[in-house]
Amino acid sequence: MNLFRNEGGQKCPGIFFDNLGLIKKEYPMKKLNSKNEKGEDLSANLDLRSHKSHYPKRELKRKASFNSQLPARFHFPAANYANYLINQILKVCSLLLNMKIKSVVTILLTCLLTSMIVNAQVKSLVVNDVKRRYIVYVPKSYEIKKDKNFPVVFNFHGGGMTMAEQMLYTQMNKTADKYNFIVVYPQGIKQDWNVGFEMSYTEGTDDIGFIDSLLTSLAKDYRIDSKKVYATGLSRGGFFCQRIASELSDKFTAIASVGATMPEPVVKHNNRTKTKIGVMIVHGTSDEVVKYEGKKEAYLSALETYKYWKSQNDLSNSKDISKTIDGNKSDGTRVLISESMNDSNYVSLVTIKEGGHTWAGADSFNIGLPIGKTSQDINLNELIWEFFTKNRKE
Repeated sequence: MNLFRNEGGQKCPGIFFDNLGLIKKEYPMKKLNSKNEKGEDLSANLDLRSHKSHYPKRELKRKASFNSQLPARFHFPAANYANYLINQILKVCSLLLNMKIKSVVTILLTCLLTSMIVNAQVKSLVVNDVKRRYIVYVPKSYEIKKDKNFPVVFNFHGGGMTMAEQMLYTQMNKTADKYNFIVVYPQGIKQDWNVGFEMSYTEGTDDIGFIDSLLTSLAKDYRIDSKKVYATGLSRGGFFCQRIASELSDKFTAIASVGATMPEPVVKHNNRTKTKIGVMIVHGTSDEVVKYEGKKEAYLSALETYKYWKSQNDLSNSKDISKTIDGNKSDGTRVLISESMNDSNYVSLVTIKEGGHTWAGADSFNIGLPIGKTSQDINLNELIWEFFTKNRKE
């Protein structure tokens, strides 16, 4: 574990999450000396962070009424996920420190943090004179299989979230290690994505240009299989995946949007995709943040989105194959999957009955927040990856 010193020269344990987009906190082992040799108070200068934290400072209203229409960028599940994890670590640390087992604390924190961020690198790319940031996670097999080109999955955070929170919340790195693919977690400007509503489609942030440039850059730096490029995302990140499918279908093989459907502005600006592309829509019927039924002048319903992509892939007359999954009888949800396909592309609607604005299979992490139920009937990462691999780039 890294140690740094405060103004009084005392060593303090630090949790170095800043470079991943999370908050960094300092927890001194004993009371800090906040005065210099002249007796001047230095307490105002005891912020020991090396640079500005990118963790969003938000105030969640636990009693917010959901009868009103919430903006889709108002996202709950991982809003304080990083702090939650840090607080759990600190509880253990506090206990062990009181027992004067400081060496054990060092070992525990080092192992935990290493397991969370190993093989993940924070990088940047300048697009249109704007510095954009992203995390790249390479599977453990990348350095072993040096003659292999790897699939890549872009994983987009929700509105108000960070790239690191998305990484921690979805836990997709584990799936990447299991199935040998690279994961990229881009960071949106002001923690948002240009999906055409609540931001100008044409005058807003050029996020499509960013992802197009990023994909080109990744192809130079990593061994990427250009026929196996995928995208998934939650909430605003899911809406953006729908835009990617419409505008970058020649670069991406399939997308999976979670807690998000097709934005109406995307439909208005794109009559036809460049090529066919696989699309999965995952949505909870009790989602009160992004309605399953859609929202006028903002986004289509889940069913309308499913029919839209069937049409785009010339599957309108294709018969749906349906199945129900209820693997966990106690979670209060069940999963209905409708799917249509041709020789190379699939379109799938995953309806989570009674599901909320969450990532199925993830830590519920509700803590009283009104985001709805997290289904444990499926492991969404597994389901998404299985869907991706069924699609082929023509």
